[in-house]
Amino acid sequence: MKGLIRATLFLVIPLSLAILWISDSFVKRIEPGEVHAAATVKRIPVRVVSAGHKNISLLVKSGTIMAYRTAAISTRIMGEVKKIYVRPLDRVKKGDPLLEIDSAGLRNNIKALEAKRRAAYDSLVNAKNRYNRFSNLYRKNAISRQQFEDIELGYNVARDNLKAITSKIKAVKANLSYTTIKAPFSGIITKKLTDEGNMAVPGRALLVIDELPYQVRFGLGEMRFSRSLLGKDILVYTGTAGYKAKIVEISPTIDPATRTFMVKATLPIGAFVKSGQFAKVVLRNLSLNKAIEIPKKTLVSWEDLNYVYKIKNGKAILTLVRIGRSNGNEIDIEAGLSMGDEIAATNTTLLHDGSNVEVIK
Repeated sequence: MKGLIRATLFLVIPLSLAILWISDSFVKRIEPGEVHAAATVKRIPVRVVSAGHKNISLLVKSGTIMAYRTAAISTRIMGEVKKIYVRPLDRVKKGDPLLEIDSAGLRNNIKALEAKRRAAYDSLVNAKNRYNRFSNLYRKNAISRQQFEDIELGYNVARDNLKAITSKIKAVKANLSYTTIKAPFSGIITKKLTDEGNMAVPGRALLVIDELPYQVRFGLGEMRFSRSLLGKDILVYTGTAGYKAKIVEISPTIDPATRTFMVKATLPIGAFVKSGQFAKVVLRNLSLNKAIEIPKKTLVSWEDLNYVYKIKNGKAILTLVRIGRSNGNEIDIEAGLSMGDEIAATNTTLLHDGSNVEVIK
């Protein structure tokens, strides 16, 4: 009897428990309706706002003053700087002398070559007279063909020698004209990079000249691109001075890195500005004067970049944007959003790219 009890305790009962475990008898059964509820994806509730246009009557941008054209003045010949006729900030006209290179060496060279040319000319005259005299003798068979060819060769050599010396004189005289360096265009001297007595070397800048008028160059967001901007007047401020400028050029290409296009506006001739100077550009009453505006609170900043969560098909999509001017609680978006895009305005700290969301009213 004791053996039967022992067998029941140590064999039958454990075996029965194992069979019940395998058959999921200890697992709570879930009804079909409950299965759907358990499989429901968790969605983060968010409120959304739509990216919308706003009219602006004033747009302020940063710009850079640049010359219409800048030239580094150098010399074509080596020589000592004999005279400098201009100083920085001097205004010059096209063709005005800027500086002079010492021409004494070239003039001495020309004198020596002129002496050689006179000697070469005398030699050619003698060779020609001899050639004419012996030509008559050769036709009468008074001299051999070899003798005549030698005389003819001497005449040709004398003629070629005179031509070579004449060409050298022309080349040296051409270099002589380069000793006086003239302004390639009307403008203003911005740099003087040498002094009288220094050696001028071809390719090394001696002066820098800016062609007038100066321009201000600035970028506008791609959404404001319009050829109707051409000819529009803008205001340009440099320090305490202000000038009216006219837009003369719009780049047809948008920079893929900044999503902006370059605009150039011409300043008045008398504007006292410097190339490379910072400027503030003010645009008023433009024909294309709309910008996308969103609440500041919708922005998510990370590593100096700005993002928003665009809501589409029940998901949050992390979207990079480029911000513009701030207007209180609102901020302009220059790139990254389109008119009507819905973006998350609440619970942005709970979202990540691809989060499932529930839009609440």
